[in-house]
Amino acid sequence: MAAAAQFVWARDGVGSEEYPAHLLADENGDSDGSVVQIRWLVGGFPSGNVVHLPRENIRFDTGRRRRGRQAPAASNAPKSSVAKKREGGMATARRCTDARASSPQAKRARVKVKGEDPLPERVASTSTKHEYDVETPTKVNDTAMGLTTNGVVLEAVTSAITMEEECIPDAVPSAAVKTEEDDTDDEDVARHQMETENERLKSEIQQLKRENKALKRGADGATDKLVEENKQLRAEIGQLKAQLEKANDAVGEETNGEDGDDDDDDEVVFVGTNSSSDPPAGTTAREQRRSRRGAQNPDEPDQYYRNRVNDGSDLSITDAVQLTGTKWVKEGTVDAAVNFVEDDLHDIVEHMPIPTAEAGSSQDGFQGRLNQLALDDEVQRIVPDRICSVACHPSIHKLLVCAGDKQGHIGLWNADASAATEGKHIFKPHSAHVRSLDWVGNGTTLLSSSHDGTVRLFDVHKGVFEEIFATYDASKQHEAKPGYNTVHAESSYLHCLEVDQASNGKCFFLSTSEGTVMHVDTRTRATVTMDRKLSNEKINTVSLHPEGNVIATAGLSRVVELWDLRMVRDRNYLGPPPVPIACQNAGKSINSAFFSPSGRKLLTTTQANKLEILEDAHLASGDISVPSNRSIKHCNQTGKWLSTFVAKWHPSTSMGDIFVVGNIEKPRGIEVFDGEGKLLRELRGKPLHAVASRCCFHPNADKLVVVGGNSSGRVVVAR
Repeated sequence: MAAAAQFVWARDGVGSEEYPAHLLADENGDSDGSVVQIRWLVGGFPSGNVVHLPRENIRFDTGRRRRGRQAPAASNAPKSSVAKKREGGMATARRCTDARASSPQAKRARVKVKGEDPLPERVASTSTKHEYDVETPTKVNDTAMGLTTNGVVLEAVTSAITMEEECIPDAVPSAAVKTEEDDTDDEDVARHQMETENERLKSEIQQLKRENKALKRGADGATDKLVEENKQLRAEIGQLKAQLEKANDAVGEETNGEDGDDDDDDEVVFVGTNSSSDPPAGTTAREQRRSRRGAQNPDEPDQYYRNRVNDGSDLSITDAVQLTGTKWVKEGTVDAAVNFVEDDLHDIVEHMPIPTAEAGSSQDGFQGRLNQLALDDEVQRIVPDRICSVACHPSIHKLLVCAGDKQGHIGLWNADASAATEGKHIFKPHSAHVRSLDWVGNGTTLLSSSHDGTVRLFDVHKGVFEEIFATYDASKQHEAKPGYNTVHAESSYLHCLEVDQASNGKCFFLSTSEGTVMHVDTRTRATVTMDRKLSNEKINTVSLHPEGNVIATAGLSRVVELWDLRMVRDRNYLGPPPVPIACQNAGKSINSAFFSPSGRKLLTTTQANKLEILEDAHLASGDISVPSNRSIKHCNQTGKWLSTFVAKWHPSTSMGDIFVVGNIEKPRGIEVFDGEGKLLRELRGKPLHAVASRCCFHPNADKLVVVGGNSSGRVVVAR
């Protein structure tokens, strides 16, 4: 019989540490009792690990601590990491042993051997209708089951249940015995279910991997297909380029005539959307970008120099209307435009004399008239694209508004027409941005300049758009043109047109994107009397002082420069560079700089979010000091898709110095200031739903009207 369990300290080898254990037997068959049987304790609880140790390795507990160890119930002090690892390993061993001890085979093998005989192999009873079937216990490995050599069964754990007679009843139904034999226990069932679930998950993962591979192969196939299509498109583009080159060569041979001259002096095709020729040698990327702006009609091949609308010949009203395209030309559109010019516009010019600006008492009650300005409810779209310039006809009997857009269209609108759809007519005399519009000759002619390098004059009496000036390169075929051999003609574009009022509109200044300023006299076959480079950057505006001897230029150079024409009026571009008589640094690029009609003030609109008024700038020399100017804070950041703000003076001298400019702040508005920078009137309302980037006054002092144009091609009128 096993002795009562006693708590002891034991070590499993010489010099090893002591561990807690239960002493199970004083002897193990040795005559001298030198070997004892113990069960290790893990975490204060007995494990299934039973070993035989020499008696000298056992120390009976005396209640004293030894090497930091004590009885399990003595303290809950924290354990070292080594002890935790050791106890963790012993706990694992205990769980494994317990699992083996609780297996069905061990349960059937465990029987009490306290002097009783084993159960018989077969128990049959006739007193009951059930059949009983108990399997004879089999021999189990002593070490695995913890049996002693004399057949004594030791407890697997402290709380192990020894199978008493009630564990195996005298009569057990055969069906129950059969279920116990054939079915696995709960742990086996759970393990089997986990294995099944694991297999299912593995199968799903493999299926997902196969699907991912299929998707990847499909994506690669789609990419290959796109690459092939791209190659085919490139091949087609190459074929089209080759065809265009052949067509250009054929046109060049016809132009050169019998000489067949095909050198670099021939016509250089302006680089545009439809141009297949390479850019001129030495052309910078910036010049190429600028030159591409001349291409406006991608549906037609390049036929004219720099994609202009024609070869420079006069455009009739019919031709100018038809060039706008089928979207804007409907049934009766051409006839309506012809009738408008020949009847309505002709009557406005001929039968309605235009009084001079000094005839009216413009200053009488001016502030009251200004306060009475109100926005019209109607906002009319008179050009297809973004408005780059606006102007009013000087007639006081009819309000005729015109605007130029970025595609080269010019729209004329009779704002006094009875119906909204009447009085609006669109023409296309240019192929690029229309930067300037000016009525001259007492309202009989309209001057327009464009990025395509042309200046056209719309004559009301003739009913044609006449090309009075255009820039051309040094090709021999252009020798007869008025702008032959203009500096940077192949890459620059015209930006601003300033009429020389002393010549009644027959002379004008032009600024270009290459920083040059030209003076053109149309009285002698459009002679270029001045062509000088005044800046290394684009010149946005050029303004002539009323006295006629000083001009002001401004642009991307960030500096307003004033020039004495008597010192720079030279046709020789290669001459010594001129020197400005005065300059004023604005800090950032300048949208515009204009002299007032009186000449006493110079108004600049800058990207430094300022409107600056310079006093007597034409009399200054050197750097213009700060005290000579007035600065108005004004947000001028219109962004990429809107035309820039350009503050403009009222053209009449009898109105005093007042100017108008749009406002980007919400709600959108149009503002009127005096020459001292004082805000006189603010126009806001529902019709101003968009930013009025370009504004102007009616030129007649007796008709106070303000017009604003936005980037959707619409104009709003305040009167």
